[in-house]
Order: sequence, then C-alpha cells, then structure tokens
Amino acid sequence: MRIVISGSSGLIGSALAASLSAQGHEIVRLVRRREDADTSTAYWDPAVGAIETSRLEGADAVVHLAGESIATGRWSADKKRRIRDSRVDGTRLLSEALADLDRPPSALVSASAIGYYGDRGDEVLTERSELGRGFLAEVGAEWEAVTGPAKAAGTTSRAATSASKRMPVNAGEIPRQRRRTESGWVIETPWEVCGAGL
Repeated sequence: MRIVISGSSGLIGSALAASLSAQGHEIVRLVRRREDADTSTAYWDPAVGAIETSRLEGADAVVHLAGESIATGRWSADKKRRIRDSRVDGTRLLSEALADLDRPPSALVSASAIGYYGDRGDEVLTERSELGRGFLAEVGAEWEAVTGPAKAAGTTSRAATSASKRMPVNAGEIPRQRRRTESGWVIETPWEVCGAGL
C-alpha cells in the first residue's frame, strides 16, 4: 500500500513509518521544509495553506499525526493558539486536499487526543462518552470535525486516540494498547488502527 504520513519525524510517526516500511508499504512523508523534500516526501505547510497535492495522488491511506507538542513549554495564549492551529488548520488543509484528488485514499486516520473527554475524574469513559469541557476538549472536537471534506469525498475517516502514557521507543517496541468497552475492544493507537483498518 502507498501510505502518506504527516508528523513522520515525531515519536509515533517515526515508529509507524519504520514499521509500515518494514512490512513492505510505500511511505510518503509530509514535510514542512522544502529542503527536506525528495521522492519519498510531499511538501506541505499548513501555516500558509500549501500542500503538494500531486504527491498525494495514488495514496491508499493517510495517517495524520502532525501537531504542536502539548508536552513542552508553558501554555501561554500563543502556545494554545499554536496547539489549536497546528491541529485544526493542518487537518483541514489535508482533508480538503484529499477531497480534491482524482482518486481519494480509502482511509484517513487522524490523530486525536484523550483530552476530547476533558477531566472527568474516575468516570469510566467509552467511545460513546460526550465531549468534555475545557481547551483540549474544544480543540479535539474542532480537530475531528474538519475531516468532513475527506469524508464527503468517500474517504473513511477515523480519529485515533491514545489514553496510555506508554510510547514506542523504536519500531520494534510498539505497544499494543486497547481498552474494553460495551461494544468490544477499541484500538487506541494510530499504528494499530492503520494496520487493522486497511
């Protein structure tokens, strides 16, 4: 399969790209610096609305992981704006670009965040739980909503959330994280969603 990955230089994205590549899939990494662009990449810059759509043609799936880190720095007004814009604007740009392709990919796995549910204390949450309150819940809702153009073009869209603090150290150590719900097991990590859903 030909799989496009945004956020491929991050912790999850680099492990995912290595794992999928080792399985024989062709990986196209979305990169924000033109000097990093080569035959296995596509240039994009969500801040200015630029994306090299020709490199997206023929993709079977897209895994969208890009976004400003929430783990570093003080959450000033500027940091919160970057967190929101990197997710919402980037996802919107990618979703609209996919919708405009002659043959949109069959799947879009877009990262989301457990913050969608807000701080609910000890409440047991499922995929049916309502949207929480607060900044991250608002960002999560808006982030997931902007996949609409890709969905309308026939691309199956799935938000992938991870509630676990365990993260992969390298491609050989990708943990399998699932949670039991009323309707069965929910896959919690984007690399499993991509592997299981395609």
